[in-house]
Amino acid sequence: MKHYDSFSGAARELFDGCTPAVCPVSGGDINRAYRLTAAGKSVFMKANRKENAPFFDAEVSGLEAIERTGTIRVPEVLGLGTDERYGAFLLLEWAEGRPGKAFYEHFGHSLAAMHLADTTAFVHGGLFGFDADNYIGAGEQENIPESSWIAFFGQHRLLPQIKRAEEYFDENDRRRIAYLLDHLDRYLGEPKFPSLLHGDLWSGNYLAGNDGEACCKVSCFPASAVRGKWAEFKSESSALCARSEIGTRHIRSPALRSVNIVCRPLAHAAGGFSSLCSGKECIFMPTINMAATGRNINAIRRRAGMTVRDIQTAMGFNTPNAVYRWLRGDAMPTLDNLVILAAIFGVLMDDIIIVDRTDDSAISA
Repeated sequence: MKHYDSFSGAARELFDGCTPAVCPVSGGDINRAYRLTAAGKSVFMKANRKENAPFFDAEVSGLEAIERTGTIRVPEVLGLGTDERYGAFLLLEWAEGRPGKAFYEHFGHSLAAMHLADTTAFVHGGLFGFDADNYIGAGEQENIPESSWIAFFGQHRLLPQIKRAEEYFDENDRRRIAYLLDHLDRYLGEPKFPSLLHGDLWSGNYLAGNDGEACCKVSCFPASAVRGKWAEFKSESSALCARSEIGTRHIRSPALRSVNIVCRPLAHAAGGFSSLCSGKECIFMPTINMAATGRNINAIRRRAGMTVRDIQTAMGFNTPNAVYRWLRGDAMPTLDNLVILAAIFGVLMDDIIIVDRTDDSAISA
């Protein structure tokens, strides 16, 4: 990986001695984003304060892990470095392709393949974890390997978030949290194998590459630690689906729901419902209504007398953008964030989530 000691040095090398125009563009919640253009060539740059250079080291590790699965494209990493003007920076391939008709179907197939890829190269000393720590938003996220996914999720996902919100809990909350952590195996099951997952799958974290194919970009934090196949789907932000041996992830585009058909022939999804079909039997798994859940979070927030900034502070976010995405229904809080939200609001997680349960569109195998 090419490391530069200045932005000007990187620009000269990437643009054959030309000085590029630097134009701000929309990006993630954490970093500043720019398009660099000169001599008919464009490069994407993310920048942050110098002390946050480890953000980009972790992001590169995540992108490299995704690329090593050979299942889905990631932007080419052109280099990283630090600079007095821009601080820490990461330089990536500029991509602005247009999705074709089969874009989302191919995207779903590629994600399914990544979730099934071998993970032994990404974690040592255990099954679940990752060889490098990374970030959730601006917060450090440890990935210490564990032989049990439940142990990993409890100790390295739930517990750190709980500690960040410690000041909001009373003694009764602490007793309930301690009980939850001690009895996670009652609510979660151990997966048969781990999967490498892209951290947060919302519309800002994927795009069409210059060839029109799906391309994973990591705008806020890198590839997730290697975690449980279907168990982890319960904590990622796209949706909360009923647990099954055939992991399912509900994504807003109907075409992407074909991911299950690729992974396991017996899986089918239609009309906002995931179903497991065997012979003539179908078991329907309700999926989250993200828009209704967002409205519900907003209503609970108002009843609790809390502002969006209050929630941002409690969650340890640098900006309120993630909270606004929840309220708009653009994204779901992860399972660990749902635990914190429930504690902050003084409600159960079931009181927050709005689930669609109709099964009129069921199709049997």
